[in-house]
Amino acid sequence: MRFIARILNKIAILFVTGIMILGYGMMIEPNLLRINSMETGTLTKGKFRVVQFSDTHLDNNYTIKDLEKLVRIINLQEPDIIVFTGDLIDSVDDSRYPEHALETLGRLDARLGKVAVFGNHDYGSQGYRYYREMMEAAGFEVLANEAVRYDAGGGMIVNVAGLDDALLGTPDHKKVSGLLTRKYFDILVMHEPDEIGHFEQDSYELALAGHSHGGQIRLPFIGEISTPPLAKEYVRGMYEMGDGRKLYVSSGIGTTTIPVRLMNIPEIAVIDVKI
Repeated sequence: MRFIARILNKIAILFVTGIMILGYGMMIEPNLLRINSMETGTLTKGKFRVVQFSDTHLDNNYTIKDLEKLVRIINLQEPDIIVFTGDLIDSVDDSRYPEHALETLGRLDARLGKVAVFGNHDYGSQGYRYYREMMEAAGFEVLANEAVRYDAGGGMIVNVAGLDDALLGTPDHKKVSGLLTRKYFDILVMHEPDEIGHFEQDSYELALAGHSHGGQIRLPFIGEISTPPLAKEYVRGMYEMGDGRKLYVSSGIGTTTIPVRLMNIPEIAVIDVKI
C-alpha cells in the first residue's frame, strides 16, 4: 500500500506541475515581451536603427489592445526603419481586426520608413485581398519581390528588398537577387527563414525573417519541439552566413494553432547597424 501511495503521490505531483507549466505557457509567457538589442556592422561612417517585429497573429489571444501596447514599445526604441516580417492576423475570419489594426499600426513612427512582407497567414483564406491595402494605408511599403531605398543621411543609402511569401505567394528569387545592389547597405526581408538558401551568392549585409515563432514551445536540453515548413534550418536568433552577412530570425509576438509559449518569450529585435 505504501508503494502504491508513493506512486500516486508522484503522479499527483507531476499532474500539478504539468498544470502549472501549462498555465504559465498560456497565461503568462505570451503576455511578456523581450527587447532583443544588438549591433551589426563594423564601420564608423554612421549608424541607423532597425526595429523588427513579426508574427503577431491577431486573434482572441493576441488582441488589438496587445498590439497597441506593442506599438508604444516599438516607438520608444526610436527606430529609423521598422520591418514587419509577416503574419499579421491569424485568420482572415477574424474580420473585426483589419480596421483597428490599420489605425494602430498607423501610429508606428520611424524616421525613414516602415516596410512589410507577406506571411503565409496574410495570404491564407484570401487574406491577400486586404493585407497590402491595409498595410500601405498604415504607412508601410509592402514588398513582394520589390525594393525600396532610404537616404539615412551622411551619404548612407539603405536598400531594402522584400521576398514574397514562399508558401502561398509567388516568390521571385532571381528578381529579388537582382534588387540587391552590392553598392548600398542591403537588407533582405522574407517571411520564411530557410528561403535564405536561395541567396547564397548574393551580397546582402543583413537578412530578416520570422515564421518560426522560435519553435513557440521549447524544452530544456531539447529546444524547439516543432517548427513550420521552411523554418527547419534557421529557427531563431542571429546566424552568421559568411562574408560578413547575417540572418536574424525573430521568435515573433503571437501564437498559432495552440495559444501557448514556453521558454520562448515574444520579442522585438532592435538592431543598430554601423555603416
